[in-house]
Amino acid sequence: MEIIMSKREKPFGWKNMLCNYTLCEFAKDSTFPLIISFLLCVMAAVSSLDIYKQLLKLLQIGISIVPLMAAFILTAYTIILSFFMGEKCKDIKDDSKGKELIENLNSSFAVCLFASAASIIVLVVATCIANMEFISVYSNWVNYPTYFIVCYLTVFSISVLVGIIIDIYNIGQTTIL
Repeated sequence: MEIIMSKREKPFGWKNMLCNYTLCEFAKDSTFPLIISFLLCVMAAVSSLDIYKQLLKLLQIGISIVPLMAAFILTAYTIILSFFMGEKCKDIKDDSKGKELIENLNSSFAVCLFASAASIIVLVVATCIANMEFISVYSNWVNYPTYFIVCYLTVFSISVLVGIIIDIYNIGQTTIL
């Protein structure tokens, strides 16, 4: 990670954001959503449920929840940005560990917002396609992977809230110290 960070030329952009949010952190954040998505797909297959109907229900749930999660993340991010601009944060930024904390919090929120935005795009496109009601012999070959992806993105968008709540708490604690 030091090699990547030492090579960056600008403190802005995707490369810098992804430099602070590592693949290891993404894997850790993805474990629970992957397990839930896999289990739901297996349960749907074993119980012979109509995966198309299940996909439509999941899309409705996702469309109603994920934009709200994105709004919550954006609100929390705004609160954190106001903290970054405050007097207390100047002391924290002077310390190398404090600066690293701020960079990691900033990257964490940016990645969560990106994931929520990507989820919303996938949910809208998948809903539009599902509403076209294509009939095909291979529809389950499309519906099961789509169900898995939509389920993963929806659960991921919800599960990252736990980390965001902890980040907000940590920032609150730094104002006390």
